[in-house]
Amino acid sequence: MEGYERIINIHKVWGGRLAVGVKDNRRWGRETDALVYFTEGEVTYTFDPDLGGILKARRGTVILLPKGSRYFMDIHSPSGFICADIDLDERSYIRKAELFPTDASCVSSDFSRLHSLLGKTSPEARADAFAAIWTILSACLKSKRKKYTRSDIILSGALEYINESFSEPTLTVLDIASAVGVSEPHLGRVFREKLGVSPMRRVNLLRIERAKDLISSSNLQISEIAQLSGFADPYYFSREFKKTAGITPTEYRKNISC
Repeated sequence: MEGYERIINIHKVWGGRLAVGVKDNRRWGRETDALVYFTEGEVTYTFDPDLGGILKARRGTVILLPKGSRYFMDIHSPSGFICADIDLDERSYIRKAELFPTDASCVSSDFSRLHSLLGKTSPEARADAFAAIWTILSACLKSKRKKYTRSDIILSGALEYINESFSEPTLTVLDIASAVGVSEPHLGRVFREKLGVSPMRRVNLLRIERAKDLISSSNLQISEIAQLSGFADPYYFSREFKKTAGITPTEYRKNISC
């Protein structure tokens, strides 16, 4: 993480909560660099292998999201976060996501201090804000990065294959396992250990997100949306949609049209 000392700008500090589910942030890249501190919960980020691979954030960790990065987010439990949108010198570091365990109490207080300083225009306040960011980055510098295991490599390849193929109605667990050179039972164990879900549950979560987008942006029939999202059986699609969203596809369409 050498070279992060060039902090060009601090845009804003904000926070919130993430509900359980999958979020696809691949359609647009981040407009700024970001430091995200997790106050609770657990979220797995999936990037392209050369841009970070798989990074699992949980309470007390900070993740660096580079400008322009695109990724999937698997939110395994309700998660709270604080995010600082900043600009780092593009010339001084590789644009790759990084995950760092930290001293939770220290980082939390630094983020809170940073939030209180934004909006203040005095030179002293600006200097203090930059100092808070550097303190956070220093904590990240001192942390130890987790080394990838064989399971991480298998999961990364499987998720990449799923992300490219989930809308194919004929996709099976055997297809996914074959793509990464392992057996179906072994793939299932890796998914349950790392993500807490089965491979097909991951597939269906992505299909439901695709269906939500199609329901929101088109007038297609529900049966057509099921097919385009990767569900060959519209009745199975409706059951899975309600299992994930809490309401049927038809009810979801009514709610967004109100």
